[in-house]
Amino acid sequence: MKKVSQGQGSVLVLSAASGAGHVRAAEALVLAFGAAGRPARHLEVLGYTNPLFRKIYTDLYVDLVNRQPHLLGLLYDALDRPWEFQKRRLGLDRLNVRPLVRHLKEENPSLAVCTHFLPAEILVHLRRKRILEVPIGVVVLDVRDGGVLTIISRPTYDANEFSAGLSSERWQELFSDPRHPLHDRALTSAYPPGSVFKVVTAVAALRGGHVGLRERLAAC
Repeated sequence: MKKVSQGQGSVLVLSAASGAGHVRAAEALVLAFGAAGRPARHLEVLGYTNPLFRKIYTDLYVDLVNRQPHLLGLLYDALDRPWEFQKRRLGLDRLNVRPLVRHLKEENPSLAVCTHFLPAEILVHLRRKRILEVPIGVVVLDVRDGGVLTIISRPTYDANEFSAGLSSERWQELFSDPRHPLHDRALTSAYPPGSVFKVVTAVAALRGGHVGLRERLAAC
């Protein structure tokens, strides 16, 4: 496959309209990038999929949240086994998001921020296949106790080079690399908290008397 080098300066914020929260978070990030003097563009990835796939991701999810939240929880518990289902799910995603993959290869952003796991998985796949060079930072936590299971930052460097003594030429090469391999994206970058913050806003709304326990809100 043809390898595409990293784009220069372009920023893409990718979301999926599976509930309102992912899209709103992406819109807020675009505004934040603009305020920092770096233009960014929001891309809603389900618009690049076929209608059936889009309907499953949007209507079915929202319907389960509103009508059968316990069933949604059971599905998550049953399917949250990436060691068993990851390859099949990723294969299904790739089959349905080919227009998105083509668009990403054409635009080739220097930075891509995802507010939903669907575009994140596609980007990781493209990088693993050396089709697209886009920086990636991943942290996987254990939901039971908050323990860190995995931390990944790409591109990176070989720490053994430092223990053996690094030449000034090699240091300058790493320091001036436009891909910033010395920057640990998983540990030192700042990201929005995402869906985990919904608990905080929900408690604040309840305590403030703005919503009731039996009041239904838009899915997010």
